[in-house]
Amino acid sequence: MTHATPIAIEAVPFPVEPELTPGSLAITTAPLGERVGLLREMLSAIEDATPAGQRYLMTKLLALFRLELAHAALGFDRCQREIVGRALDALRIEATRMAPDAAAFERRGQLLVDVLALA
Repeated sequence: MTHATPIAIEAVPFPVEPELTPGSLAITTAPLGERVGLLREMLSAIEDATPAGQRYLMTKLLALFRLELAHAALGFDRCQREIVGRALDALRIEATRMAPDAAAFERRGQLLVDVLALA
């Protein structure tokens, strides 16, 4: 009779490897108002999504935010770029948690969308 050795299970943060599909990339060519509207829509859908759906939306939003902010940052001064970079890092950290706080992600994301809308 053999006994199976128990496997240690640790809480490991989920990897966030945002992957933009051709459909996701198509939005990057839309006018700024439409892109901002899409980001707002995606953020507002996070709290109502299932946990898997929340993670999916967070991952896609991170990738879209990176693209948008890379373009917008050209008009930012050094201090503004650092602030936006820290906000984006906070979103990435939230998304990699085992149990991300959807409301916190949405609030922080809305701030970034507001910045983009003004850019």
